[in-house]
Amino acid sequence: MTLITFYVLYVDDFRILVLPKSLDDVFMALNVFSLFVFLLEIILSSFAIKGYFFKFYFWLDLIAALSLISDITWIWYPIVGI
Repeated sequence: MTLITFYVLYVDDFRILVLPKSLDDVFMALNVFSLFVFLLEIILSSFAIKGYFFKFYFWLDLIAALSLISDITWIWYPIVGI
C-alpha cells in the first residue's frame, strides 16, 4: 500500500511534466487500479478492524480515496463536462 500511495501522490505530476500524452491511458488505468485497491482496503478494514467503520479514519480514508477521481480523466472529464 505504501508504494501505491507514493505512486498516487507523485506520478501524476511526473506524467504531466515529462511523459508524452500517448501514455496517458496507461496511467489512467493504473490510477483506476489504485482507486479500487484503496476502496478494497477500506472495505476489508471495515470488517477486520473493530471500531473502524464510520469512525474518523474511515472517513479520512474514504475522502482520500475519492480524491483520486479528479486524477482519473476518464471519470473526471465527464463529471465537469470537458
